[in-house]
Amino acid sequence: MTDAIVVGAGPNGLAAALVLANAGLQVEICEAASTIGGGARTAELTLPGFRHDVCSAAHPMALASPFLRAFDLARHGVEMLQPPVAYAHPLDGGRAGLAWRDLDRTVEGLGRDGRAWKSLFGPLVDRWQRLSGLALSDQRHIPLDLRVMASLGLRLVEQGSPLWNLRFRTQAAPAMLTGVSSHASSPPRALAPAGVGLMLATLAHAVGWPIPRGGSQAIVDAMAAEFTRLGGRIFTDHRVRKLSDLPRARAVLLDVSPAGLLDIAGDELPSRYARRLRAFRYGTAACKVD
Repeated sequence: MTDAIVVGAGPNGLAAALVLANAGLQVEICEAASTIGGGARTAELTLPGFRHDVCSAAHPMALASPFLRAFDLARHGVEMLQPPVAYAHPLDGGRAGLAWRDLDRTVEGLGRDGRAWKSLFGPLVDRWQRLSGLALSDQRHIPLDLRVMASLGLRLVEQGSPLWNLRFRTQAAPAMLTGVSSHASSPPRALAPAGVGLMLATLAHAVGWPIPRGGSQAIVDAMAAEFTRLGGRIFTDHRVRKLSDLPRARAVLLDVSPAGLLDIAGDELPSRYARRLRAFRYGTAACKVD
């Protein structure tokens, strides 16, 4: 009997499998697609030899995530390319707000709103590692750094409420924050998307928004290589429709969507949890242009 089976070979599934394999367990991954990676895949979508990231492209979390910092992508041969401008937001009239990796350079470019931008992000940038640990924790323990929690909480209340634009006087700064908050795929003036925007904008100045040479696939390929080195096995083109499709295992981890979880394991889930999954509403779609 296998110790653990992970369904889904996206970054989260691979990370879970790596943690288990590092603990000495026998782990298998089942992936429905013909390639691993999920939202971090790279493919020749146009012409031969031209590789495009199918979904994610820039990866601040590759440098900020406690798991990936411990994994050490550079040690596994992944080269992260760092542009001096992490992201930008276009404005009418041929203008744009630029989020430079350098916080002070960003402040200088924002003119009247530079001081407001620095007061919003300066304290978060100074403590970005603890901020990442707080945002990506299991939320079961009291944070060690209450100052970081307070700084983030106050900014969440501001940016996730009608107070969001009080500190700004021009267009560029609020447009930059609104645009980056849209990565949450939901209307930006709420607590959750505000948190996404604050986190990603902070990382733009703390670690940048790097892209891996060769595309996002380089990250998942490195994780998969380490997983197989530890004895793990990956099965692609292996769609799991029900838990009964799987061999016996001590644990099954499902890296799938809420709808997928209901399809695969709905009969095994507590009724209250199943109701919450059925009530889940998906966000807006996104069109990505390379």
